[in-house]
Amino acid sequence: MVCGKIRAMKLSLEQSSKRIAMLKQKRDEQGLTTTEKDSLIALQEARLDFLEEQFRLARHKLFASNSEAHPKQDDLFNEVETTAALELEQAKSEQADDGQTPAQEKKKRPRNTKPFADHIAREVIIHDIDEADKVCQCCQGQMHVMGKDVTEKCVFVPATTKIEEHHRLKYACRGCEQHGIKTPIKQAPPAPSILPKSYATPSLLVQLIIAKYQHGLPLYRQEVIHKQLGIDLSRQTMSDWLIKIANVLHPVLYEYWHNILLQQAVIKADEMTLQVIKDDNINSYMWVYCYGADSPAGKLKGDSAPNIVLYDY
Repeated sequence: MVCGKIRAMKLSLEQSSKRIAMLKQKRDEQGLTTTEKDSLIALQEARLDFLEEQFRLARHKLFASNSEAHPKQDDLFNEVETTAALELEQAKSEQADDGQTPAQEKKKRPRNTKPFADHIAREVIIHDIDEADKVCQCCQGQMHVMGKDVTEKCVFVPATTKIEEHHRLKYACRGCEQHGIKTPIKQAPPAPSILPKSYATPSLLVQLIIAKYQHGLPLYRQEVIHKQLGIDLSRQTMSDWLIKIANVLHPVLYEYWHNILLQQAVIKADEMTLQVIKDDNINSYMWVYCYGADSPAGKLKGDSAPNIVLYDY
């Protein structure tokens, strides 16, 4: 599909070049009409834009850095000051555009009236007056509630962990213990585990995956965070778990979405070269295949297929 588009672009460029050459020849021999002059100018401008884009790509490929650095890395330590200064400059610019002086009252910035999602748990705290104050000072009658003012405050609850102790009780027969040759023992089967012979639970694995691959938190930083929570979880153990869980979930998740992706009419794809330590390949490649709208919330209009993003290394 990509090769077809490239051939179409080359064919269109060749046709455009032939058209430009023909119009130039006609201009030199017998002149051009106004429509033909406009057509020649438009073709030349389109060809110039194409050549400038090719030059930009070639220069980027020749001189650009081979590694892709995370943008805004210089803001890791002074992000607060930089953001505050930028907001102040923007406010001054808006005042200058409106013709206001600093002494004049500036327009209030529109507030986000619904900053919290509906699924977040809410705790209602009632602030009431004393019973003695609920008596009217004028007629000594009992006052009633006529309304209320509601103020929302966001409370952050730090991550908590707990240890599940699975106690499998063993049962034996006392009669057989005293008189029998052998004693039968009965016990409940062990609880199913996604990674047998490990203390990993689905919730812990989900946290590791989201922190590593969605939030970009390296394993060595997660090791420090878990140690602060009282869990001695090394990065070697976490990497072993992630590799094992990937092998478990690959046929269940990846292949499922991969089959749906192959059924679509158009698939977007992109590649990126990587330098991997202790890898025999000079260049390793990371491919991304996707389909759907460029938004986590919606789909393509008139299409029932979900948004799909798959990576291949």
